[in-house]
Amino acid sequence: MSQVLVMDAPGVLEVIQKEADAAKPNARPIPSAIPGTSGARQGDIYIGCVPVGFPKGKKTKNRQLAPGSNLGSRHIVEGDVEVYATIFHCPDWFQPGRGIERLKNQRERLARELLGPVLVSKKGFTVTHPEHGHIKVPAGTWQVCYQMDPRTEQRVQD
Repeated sequence: MSQVLVMDAPGVLEVIQKEADAAKPNARPIPSAIPGTSGARQGDIYIGCVPVGFPKGKKTKNRQLAPGSNLGSRHIVEGDVEVYATIFHCPDWFQPGRGIERLKNQRERLARELLGPVLVSKKGFTVTHPEHGHIKVPAGTWQVCYQMDPRTEQRVQD
């Protein structure tokens, strides 16, 4: 005869939270904050270091880095970080479609499609995601960039 476990809703939520906490992946660190040389990928987003004073838009309270409401869009910044809207200023390392001749002169158009927020932190922060490994980001100024599908010339979405 099998046994049935009966729990109330708060008890079930507590068990789920404990399981989720135990399953959280260790955050992998980005080794340095050198503009143009340091960065990381988390699923369909890239985070690249840019110089202090890099152009940025208005400060926002939105801590989700990728637009969308599905699970794959849940790239969330945690910690001591300020999030700014992008003004579509291309960092030097932003080269969408490199090697694809038809995209050679479309850098600014692609910037509107592929550049996300600018992040500024004096102490470092973490980017979390429910499906991808977390990333520990050192202090600095960072530009979020979205992965491009070269067939559609649009942002890839998880």
